[in-house]
Amino acid sequence: MCDDNYAQSLIQNVIKSKKFFLYELIDPRNNSVFYVGKGQGRREYDHVSGDIAAKGKIILDIEKAGYDVKRVIIGRYDTDSEAFAVETTLTKWVYGLDNLTNIVPGRYYSFVRSNY
Repeated sequence: MCDDNYAQSLIQNVIKSKKFFLYELIDPRNNSVFYVGKGQGRREYDHVSGDIAAKGKIILDIEKAGYDVKRVIIGRYDTDSEAFAVETTLTKWVYGLDNLTNIVPGRYYSFVRSNY
């Protein structure tokens, strides 16, 4: 059996050692993912409401309804390339670009088949 302190310490070590991550922006009104991104640091908070892009309009609608966008880190990676590969797979295969506000489906997207 693993104690909670040990588990938390292990998680913190993984977070520190893997500087690249993948995140989703989620609409809390219906729990739908509307954006998938790759980042480091606090990149998931760089997206703001009112931006002219579709993503900014959704964020603004969420805030006007009295909610906060859910920002969920879904994976951590050792390299930029690993994170880009997962981002591309999610945007092009799992969710499909038509269901997201991402402008492009990720780096090297031409190597990943569409989900339809």
